[in-house]
Amino acid sequence: PPAHAPAADPLPAPPCRSELQILSLESNNFNGDLPPTLGQCAALQELRLSQNRFGGSIPVQLGACGALRVLQLDSNMMAGELPEQVAGCSQLRELSLSKNKFCGEIPAALGKCTKLQRLDMTRNQFKGEIPDELGQCVEMMELGLGINQFTGEVPGAFGAFTKLRRLNMMSLPKLSVSKKVKRAIRVAAPTAKCDWPRLKEA
Repeated sequence: PPAHAPAADPLPAPPCRSELQILSLESNNFNGDLPPTLGQCAALQELRLSQNRFGGSIPVQLGACGALRVLQLDSNMMAGELPEQVAGCSQLRELSLSKNKFCGEIPAALGKCTKLQRLDMTRNQFKGEIPDELGQCVEMMELGLGINQFTGEVPGAFGAFTKLRRLNMMSLPKLSVSKKVKRAIRVAAPTAKCDWPRLKEA
């Protein structure tokens, strides 16, 4: 094949004992599971692997990447639950998981990532109640939870998102929101675009 053809191989274990800071491989045809040795990349700040064909689950070892700021895994074929060890990535600003087959509940430990600004979990199979602890991420600017199987109510803690610009909660038929919480979100972030057309009122 021509030299510029997208790769169609599993991701090799990177030289993680080096000072690797950015690994950007988006929009290729990499497949297979993510190597657990990624967790040895102590200096890793950005891991961009979106729009590939990766499968498997998120290695719990990634939680050891304390310097990680950006984790983009959207538009792959990944599944399994979001491990609570991700809370070890205390510097995380962006977590993009959309368009996969992730399932299970949002771990309450994710609320420890208090610097998180963008969280996109849309178009997966997440379920259960949205944890109140997510409201601890007070730097949140973009939050996408739509097209999943969440139940219960939108947490009142979302009223702490004063920097919110975009909230996507479309196609969540089992989730409801109270008028009080709706009002709190709009007061906290009056210019935010909130997409929740079919969200029933509690």
